Amino acid sequence: MTRLGLSRIALCSAFVLGSSLAIAGRPQGGYHLLKKYSFGAAEGSSREYFDYISVDSGARRVYLSHGTEVKVIDKFSVVETVKTEYGAKTMGLDTKTHNLFVDTADFGPAPAPTPQRPHPQPAPIIGTFRVLVYGR
Repeated sequence: MTRLGLSRIALCSAFVLGSSLAIAGRPQGGYHLLKKYSFGAAEGSSREYFDYISVDSGARRVYLSHGTEVKVIDKFSVVETVKTEYGAKTMGLDTKTHNLFVDTADFGPAPAPTPQRPHPQPAPIIGTFRVLVYGR
């Protein structure tokens, strides 16, 4: 075996050993479960899911994009539900104005279900993309 080959083996061994020590030696985090939220399916949906989460630390609120709505959470409870449009999932938050920005489009009909895709999603119609701005 060449000197270069032995160097590579030694370097890889040191990396693996160092990585395992770093992982094993990590102290337990200070995080613990504070609250568990349960949400059913959003209006107009037969499935439960969430798309995006944004945090407004100044207002001490959390925003969850959820189907056709955004849930606003303050002090461990939902304080508001902002109704959006179908497909408005990707979300941004301006923490100075507290405005919510979500994008969507118009959608065509969903294709027929198949065994491989039992819940097919409709495709957006080209040229109909828009940004919706929600404020107080």
